[in-house]
Amino acid sequence: MKSILDGDKPSDIFKALLRDKPTLTNGDLALEFRKAFPSTGVDGMSVIWKWKTPGTKVGLSDEALDNQLRYWLTQYGYLK
Repeated sequence: MKSILDGDKPSDIFKALLRDKPTLTNGDLALEFRKAFPSTGVDGMSVIWKWKTPGTKVGLSDEALDNQLRYWLTQYGYLK
């Protein structure tokens, strides 16, 4: 998760995690994100809950997920 701070897209990281462990849910990803960036609280988590994971038909696009998470990471001082 911390590689997000180096410019990696959250959606790419989540997709890699899902490839390694396909049983992960959006809730699992949201909890991992919160562990890595605790100050974001439910703001970051709620974005991930709404993300359209690979194989689903509804939800936020990868671009929307990435943009919204970067917004919250900036708001909470993780990114400048």
